[in-house]
Amino acid sequence: MSLIVYKSYAARVDFDAGKVCLVGKITGVEPEITFYGKTLEEIQSEFHKAVDQYLAELPQSPGMVTPAQCSQGKP
Repeated sequence: MSLIVYKSYAARVDFDAGKVCLVGKITGVEPEITFYGKTLEEIQSEFHKAVDQYLAELPQSPGMVTPAQCSQGKP
Protein backbone atom coordinates (compact mmCIF):
# COMPACT_ATOMS: atom_id res chain seq x y z
CA MET A 1 0.00 0.00 0.00
CA SER A 2 1.15 3.52 -0.80
CA LEU A 3 -0.35 6.94 -0.17
CA ILE A 4 -0.46 9.74 -2.73
CA VAL A 5 -1.63 13.31 -2.12
CA TYR A 6 -3.17 15.95 -4.40
CA LYS A 7 -4.86 19.22 -3.36
CA SER A 8 -4.80 18.06 0.28
CA TYR A 9 -6.67 14.83 -0.55
CA ALA A 10 -4.97 11.51 0.10
CA ALA A 11 -5.52 8.22 -1.66
CA ARG A 12 -4.45 4.72 -0.81
CA VAL A 13 -3.03 2.77 -3.76
CA ASP A 14 -2.81 -1.02 -3.84
CA PHE A 15 -1.95 -3.59 -6.50
CA ASP A 16 -4.83 -5.88 -7.50
CA ALA A 17 -3.23 -9.14 -8.63
CA GLY A 18 -6.55 -10.47 -9.94
CA LYS A 19 -7.10 -7.49 -12.23
CA VAL A 20 -3.35 -6.91 -12.73
CA CYS A 21 -3.69 -3.18 -12.12
CA LEU A 22 -3.28 -0.49 -9.49
CA VAL A 23 -6.39 0.46 -7.52
CA GLY A 24 -6.72 3.74 -5.65
CA LYS A 25 -9.27 4.91 -3.09
CA ILE A 26 -9.55 8.50 -1.89
CA THR A 27 -9.62 8.61 1.91
CA GLY A 28 -12.06 10.65 3.97
CA VAL A 29 -14.76 11.26 1.36
CA GLU A 30 -18.27 9.88 0.94
CA PRO A 31 -19.28 8.18 -1.21
CA GLU A 32 -16.13 6.14 -1.73
CA ILE A 33 -14.16 7.19 -4.81
CA THR A 34 -12.14 4.48 -6.56
CA PHE A 35 -9.86 4.85 -9.58
CA TYR A 36 -7.62 2.51 -11.58
CA GLY A 37 -4.39 2.55 -13.57
CA LYS A 38 -1.87 0.20 -15.16
CA THR A 39 1.18 2.40 -14.48
CA LEU A 40 2.27 4.78 -11.74
CA GLU A 41 1.79 7.71 -14.12
CA GLU A 42 -1.70 6.53 -15.04
CA ILE A 43 -2.82 5.98 -11.43
CA GLN A 44 -1.57 9.45 -10.48
CA SER A 45 -3.35 11.03 -13.46
CA GLU A 46 -6.59 9.20 -12.63
CA PHE A 47 -6.29 10.32 -9.00
CA HIS A 48 -5.95 13.95 -10.09
CA LYS A 49 -9.00 13.59 -12.36
CA ALA A 50 -11.03 11.98 -9.55
CA VAL A 51 -10.18 14.77 -7.07
CA ASP A 52 -10.88 17.50 -9.62
CA GLN A 53 -14.24 15.91 -10.51
CA TYR A 54 -15.14 15.51 -6.83
CA LEU A 55 -14.36 19.18 -6.17
CA ALA A 56 -16.33 20.29 -9.25
CA GLU A 57 -19.39 18.36 -8.05
CA LEU A 58 -19.37 19.69 -4.48
CA PRO A 59 -22.26 22.04 -3.73
CA GLN A 60 -21.03 25.61 -3.66
CA SER A 61 -22.84 26.76 -0.53
CA PRO A 62 -21.70 29.85 1.40
CA GLY A 63 -19.60 28.77 4.35
CA MET A 64 -19.22 25.20 3.06
CA VAL A 65 -16.07 23.46 4.28
CA THR A 66 -14.46 20.71 2.20
CA PRO A 67 -12.97 17.63 3.89
CA ALA A 68 -9.47 18.84 2.94
CA GLN A 69 -10.07 22.22 4.60
CA CYS A 70 -11.42 20.50 7.69
CA SER A 71 -8.32 18.32 8.03
CA GLN A 72 -6.12 21.41 7.73
CA GLY A 73 -8.15 23.40 10.25
CA LYS A 74 -9.19 25.98 7.63
CA PRO A 75 -12.79 27.21 7.78
